[in-house]
Amino acid sequence: MQAPAVADKLHELGLDIARLHSDARQAMDAEHARMCSEGYYNIADVAIRLFVWYVVDSGRFDARCLTQPGTISRSIFTMRQWASSDPARAAAIEIEITALKIFLLQAFESVRAPRHAILAAEDRLLGA
Repeated sequence: MQAPAVADKLHELGLDIARLHSDARQAMDAEHARMCSEGYYNIADVAIRLFVWYVVDSGRFDARCLTQPGTISRSIFTMRQWASSDPARAAAIEIEITALKIFLLQAFESVRAPRHAILAAEDRLLGA
């Protein structure tokens, strides 16, 4: 189970862990434990890695667990804010952000929407 501080940071990123299905919650708890055993101690870094893991890598992503539409794009802004005071950390966060952008760009390809709407969304994402 995540520490309350990590859960709070995940919520700031837009993930409502209370909405996770039990298997996704167990997988996230296991990933959190793995990260802690590997030396991740900064709460914001743990939350960022867990958020990206859940969205991109877990195979359990459910958009209904996000706090509102557009959460992933807003999370990019929040991640950059958290890392803004440390250039080395900011560079590492950009790798996480790139993973989110690639995930979203791939998701856009499967969305049923007018092509101009998809292109506009892709342009906004790439500008983020």
